[in-house]
Amino acid sequence: MALDAQQDQTTMLGAQAIVLGVGLLLLILIGVVTLRSIVRPLKSAARFTLQIAGGNLATKVPPQRRDEVGQLMDSLNTMRKSLSNIIADVKGGIDVVTPAAQDIASGNEELSSRTEQQAASLQQTASSMEEMTSTVRQNSENAQEARRLADNNAIQVTSTGELMTQLVDSMQRITQSSQQMADIINVIDSIAFQTNILALNASVEAARAGEHGRGFAVVAEEVRNLAGRSAGAAQEIRGLIDGSNHEVSAGASLVTKAEAAISEVAEAARGVTQIMHEISAASEEQSHGIAQVNQAVAEMDQATQRNALRVQETARAAVSLEKQAGLLALSVEAFRLNSNAGLRPPAVTAVKQVAQMPNVLTAQQPGAASPNSPVKRQAASVEEWEAF
Repeated sequence: MALDAQQDQTTMLGAQAIVLGVGLLLLILIGVVTLRSIVRPLKSAARFTLQIAGGNLATKVPPQRRDEVGQLMDSLNTMRKSLSNIIADVKGGIDVVTPAAQDIASGNEELSSRTEQQAASLQQTASSMEEMTSTVRQNSENAQEARRLADNNAIQVTSTGELMTQLVDSMQRITQSSQQMADIINVIDSIAFQTNILALNASVEAARAGEHGRGFAVVAEEVRNLAGRSAGAAQEIRGLIDGSNHEVSAGASLVTKAEAAISEVAEAARGVTQIMHEISAASEEQSHGIAQVNQAVAEMDQATQRNALRVQETARAAVSLEKQAGLLALSVEAFRLNSNAGLRPPAVTAVKQVAQMPNVLTAQQPGAASPNSPVKRQAASVEEWEAF
């Protein structure tokens, strides 16, 4: 009995060991299967997440599951779709902003060039206006001097006209005196004629008296000779006076003509003086007007200089905006939205465009090299995506 019981016990222990071993194997198999069913979806989720992290928003979603991992996949897929929409909107905005920034930059460059040309032209105009102002001022001073000379000339001509009037009066008085002298000579001639007649009568009476009247006849003859000589002298004086009267009349006529000419010269001098006054006043007004124009041109020059500086600042801002748009485009190009497209060449093109942009902001932005860090980060993300 004891031996049978021991055998039964041994058999029971062997059966229990077999059952335990089979159960352990089943437990291990179930654990392996369960582990594989958990790890494989998690690896798929991890690869899907890494694809999204690398910028591949066009990656395919792993097969749908009805457990917690499936819910995680749905959440990741929803995030991918949201990111795709956001990146698409950003790319659309970049496509709009980049040409606009380029147009603004090119337009500002042209405007800056034209403004600089206009500033140079205004500077030349300002210098020309300064020279013109100096010339007009000199002309005004010359006009003032000419006006003073014309005034002096008019005064002298007026004085000369007055002297000529006095000379005409003197010539008229000389003519009157000559007439009076002629009248006196006529009286002397008449007296000589009568004296001659009386002397002739006295000679006749002396001849009648004979020897007693001889002395009286001699005296009468002498008186007659004196009367003849007086008459001859009176004739000569009359001729001289007549010549003098003729010369005085001619001189008076010439003096009258000279007076008329001087009067015309005086009138012309007064007209010239009036014209010189008008020219002087016009020169002063012109000098004042040109000074105002010169001041306006100087103000325009200053305003143009300020506009040129403002346009240069705007051009630098536009170039900075264009560079930032290029960097943003480069950042967005790291994402792939289409499953049929690989890494897009525009990213490299954007890098080249950014590299070829003029370094306008270098002098004003000491940290201009800081945008290189996003480029490096995007390049690193692209390399990570290629590794997948």
